[in-house]
Amino acid sequence: MTRIDGLAPRGSAQPVLAQHPSLTPDDAPLARLTRAATLLSRVDPVLSAVLRPHGRVQLADPERAHAVCARLPRDWAEPIDAAQASARAGIALRRGGWWLPSAGSADPDALREAWSDGRLDRRTGVDVACLARRGDRWAALDAEGATLADAPVAVIAPGSHPLPLRLSDDMRPGELAAQLGPAGLHRRAGLTTVAALPAGAVPRCTVGGDGHAVPVDATRLLLGPPGTPEDDDADTSDADTADRAWARWAASLAAPPPAPRLLPGRRGERLSTRDHLPLVGPVPDLAAIDTLRRAGAARDDRLALPALDGLWLVGAFGGRGLLWSVLAAELIASRLDGEPAPLERELARRLEPDRFLRQALRRPDTSD
Repeated sequence: MTRIDGLAPRGSAQPVLAQHPSLTPDDAPLARLTRAATLLSRVDPVLSAVLRPHGRVQLADPERAHAVCARLPRDWAEPIDAAQASARAGIALRRGGWWLPSAGSADPDALREAWSDGRLDRRTGVDVACLARRGDRWAALDAEGATLADAPVAVIAPGSHPLPLRLSDDMRPGELAAQLGPAGLHRRAGLTTVAALPAGAVPRCTVGGDGHAVPVDATRLLLGPPGTPEDDDADTSDADTADRAWARWAASLAAPPPAPRLLPGRRGERLSTRDHLPLVGPVPDLAAIDTLRRAGAARDDRLALPALDGLWLVGAFGGRGLLWSVLAAELIASRLDGEPAPLERELARRLEPDRFLRQALRRPDTSD
């Protein structure tokens, strides 16, 4: 096996990664998928070795907390009041919410080393310009058309980068993005902040709410961006962004916090889809799908849309890379090996890259 990286693989630029499960009163697909991913990480032999399962307090109004936890097992989620939330976090919080004992965090450097496989032929600093089908194999080509590597199965993992890759010599740049249909792929910038605090002022678990706070160690707290894009304005100075992050965290505490030393982190980008779910599965075959569309057969949801043999896509993790990475790897490995999947089929289909094409094909086509 060969792994090709355009840049040296360094993992996340953040000092700590956290699991961010979603909970909803109707147990929506995103909630079910993040729950499955969280529980899967606890039994993954590699991730579980480096994961800190310190739990997560999610701040919320009591009515919402009871609504989202009503039909869930208490060992997964339970509503808690302010006193219980403070006891879990080890610091005085202004309100309660719900408690997720299975959620945790991990050091990205330790995780990268744990996931490194010495059997891989790793090539870094190499840009793949095109993936071309050569018989029953996919060949990764550079800008001059030279073959970098070839294999019967290729997995494209773009991270936060756009999808300019061509899939054959006669395809224009950007064609891979067209294969996904109107996925609503977009990149969103974000800046985290590290607050240096006295010992005892850092919570011992992740605290979510308007943004999130993740303990890095006994004296450092990672403050993440909120769930709304307004505070991700690229024109806002790093210092202003750090001040906003600290103000959000301070507002969640029951007593005035000690003055911190704020260290603006690195600006990063997250690639996500309009339904906030990742892309995990085979790359759809746009030419074959167009043939079906013209024949009127592609609108039948019972038919599987054609896919390019041996070509897989993993990406658009948004801000949940620690959750989606293990789930994506297990899904693809199970399908390649013909083993049982870690998800029921209905949920796994919600992650497949052709889902947006399916939605588009169900709509009447007046272009012909």
